[in-house]
Amino acid sequence: MTGRIMDGRPAGQKIRECVKRQVDGLHESGVRPLLATILVGDNPASRVYVRNKHSACRDASIASRNIELNSNTSQSELLDVINDLNKDPNVTGILLQLPLPRGLDDASE
Repeated sequence: MTGRIMDGRPAGQKIRECVKRQVDGLHESGVRPLLATILVGDNPASRVYVRNKHSACRDASIASRNIELNSNTSQSELLDVINDLNKDPNVTGILLQLPLPRGLDDASE
């Protein structure tokens, strides 16, 4: 059996185009999607991942907002930020970037 190189870029491009059309349809009906990201601490890989998510949002005409918290943020401060975003009617999605710094729980209720 011989190996076959698979290139996912064409499939990814089709998905991005489909998302863009769907977002354009939402805009036409008055809905403006907004993704809020929360980055706690200064993990370089997490920073790149969040930056890429915001770039993808721009490409799809989705608004985005990044909230950066220092690594000394307490669990209650983090939950307050998440609760405030949950209450914001303009925010349609929240991404809490993992991993969190030691001492913070991503499964806290």
